[in-house]
Order: sequence, then structure tokens, then C-alpha cells
Amino acid sequence: MTLNNIKDKFEFWIEKFKMPYFRWNQYDYDIIKNFKIKSESKEEQVKINEMLLEHYVERDIISKKKIVFDFELMKDSFLMKYDEISNKREFLKHEIQAVEQRVNQKEGCFKEMMYSGIMNYEKGYSEFYFDNKKPDLKREYEIENLISLMNGYMLAQYQKFLNELLNKPVAKDKFTHVQQIRILEYLGIAEHIVISSKKAEIYAPIIRRDVETTRQLLTKINFKRTKENFNEIISFFEKNGYKEQAQKVKKERDKQYN
Repeated sequence: MTLNNIKDKFEFWIEKFKMPYFRWNQYDYDIIKNFKIKSESKEEQVKINEMLLEHYVERDIISKKKIVFDFELMKDSFLMKYDEISNKREFLKHEIQAVEQRVNQKEGCFKEMMYSGIMNYEKGYSEFYFDNKKPDLKREYEIENLISLMNGYMLAQYQKFLNELLNKPVAKDKFTHVQQIRILEYLGIAEHIVISSKKAEIYAPIIRRDVETTRQLLTKINFKRTKENFNEIISFFEKNGYKEQAQKVKKERDKQYN
């Protein structure tokens, strides 16, 4: 049997030993000696490490343990909540404290590896957090040490992202849920639809809000508004070149307040 690439070698382990390759260090010496995947270049070693993580993540999904952290998933999950929060600064501070606690507790570190697991975890975290240095995947790791290294790195990425968000100047460019709906209404999105529930199904994904709340707000959309509310939407339309819509909102404002 010819094994032409790293992927073939990984599949060989599953076919021959009925176990994923990331468990290679659990086999006896003879098996490891004869079948352990050896890299012939630094690029191959990177590929081996990437596939080790990929296979472990697949196992993670099945077991629902989610041992391997994913920065993009953490960021997206946070931003979905962040978008709905009014006191964003305090929410950010709370999340940063939570991440610091996770790091202090070595969450995501294989502590059973004793010193090596903790060492790799701290290395992954501190080298990226303080020096912007990504993990070195050109060297060989046992799966537990690799995951510890990468989880430390992922938490460092996430914490830096939160810190940067906290330090950004807060601009008043966020519209409330009701204002977002009104803007879509003025733009004529789904104007041919009269039923609120159907319209909500179209609006909700556009403004990243839930359908039911959008439906409920649609029924109250014509309630009395503040002058500031009118002016913010007028300013938005004028800034973006929607003169016709800006004029329409001005007429509604003047009708209510003159």
C-alpha cells in the first residue's frame, strides 16, 4: 500500500488500527516505531499538526466537549450578544474579567500532562498576548500539548480583541431596533408585504435581530417618536445620499412637532 501524502497516512491509521492518529502516543513502542508519521520537511510538520487538530475537532463535535477553542467562534458569539447590549463598556469589562479568570484557571489546558501541558499553554498565551507571536507548528507535539498550546493562543487572541474593542472611541452610530426597522421601512424594503410576521422574517436577518421581537415592534412602529429620533434618521439618510427618504422623514417630524 502506497501512502502518497499526509492525508493518506492519517487515513491508514484509522483503517489499520481503528483509531485516529492523534492517539499515536498511546500505542506500544513497536507500532509507534513502524507506523508513526514522520515529517520530511517543516511544511509537512505544519500539515501534520493542522490535521491532528482537525481530526480532534471532528471528535470534539461528536462528543460535544468542545475542548479545542476557536477564536472566530468566540468572537462571533460575543459580538452577537454585544450588539444587543446598551451598556457596552461594562459588558466588555465583564467579558475581559471572565477571560482572565479562564486563563488563570488554565481552562483548555491538559493539566494531566503535568509540566509540559501547562508550559505549552502559557507559551501559547503569553507569546501572542505580549509579543504577537503565533505558535510554532513546525515542530512535533503530542496532541495534548498541541491543544494546550493552541488554546492558550486562542484565549490570548480573544482577550486582545476585547481589549482593542474596549479602547476604541465609542461613536454614536448605533441605531436602536426600532430605528433600524424604520430605516428599512423608509427604504421600501418589503413594502409589498402587509403582514407583520412575514415582513419580520425579511427584516430580522438584515438587521441581525430576532424575528419575534421584530414582529412585535412592527406593530408599534407608528407610535409617537422624539424629535431626536427623527433627526438621527434624517442625518443618516442625508449622510448617505438618500435625499428623498430624508425629506419624507422631515415632513413626518414637522407634522408631529409643528
